[in-house]
Formats: sequence, structure tokens, C-alpha cells
Amino acid sequence: MKLGIDLGAFPEDKRLGIDQLSSKRSPPICKRARQQKLNAEERDHFRAQIIRERLKSFPKPDISKVAREPETGDSEPEKHE
Repeated sequence: MKLGIDLGAFPEDKRLGIDQLSSKRSPPICKRARQQKLNAEERDHFRAQIIRERLKSFPKPDISKVAREPETGDSEPEKHE
């Protein structure tokens, strides 16, 4: 998602939300959120639920805005010998 923001597919104002989402997915935060110890499978399930819920508020990527390299006009790939 951060790469998508860097490339222009997502709005820049969503960067903070992605950063916060990344920090909230760490195991200690999940444990604190549930106020109990979780085994690895429970922790992963809880983390996935949090991420899915938060991603619902993010816009779909706009691929038309993705930064692209300028075309050189060559239709054939370069040949290296």
C-alpha cells in the first residue's frame, strides 16, 4: 500500500493511516487490544480482522494515476550482446 501511495495509485493523505495500520498489526498491540495472551493462530486471525476492517475505509487504487516511465518510442525491446 505504501508503494501504491508512492506511485500515485492511492491519495497521499492515506499515508498516515497506512503507517498506523502497520504499527497496529504487531503481536504486542494485538495482545493489548484483546487484553489476553493469544496463541499464534488466534493472534493472526485477530490481526487480519483489524486490517480488513480498517482497509474498508480506504479507496480502491486508481491505476490510471500510477507514475509510469516515459515511452521512448521504440517498439522493440533492447538487444544486449
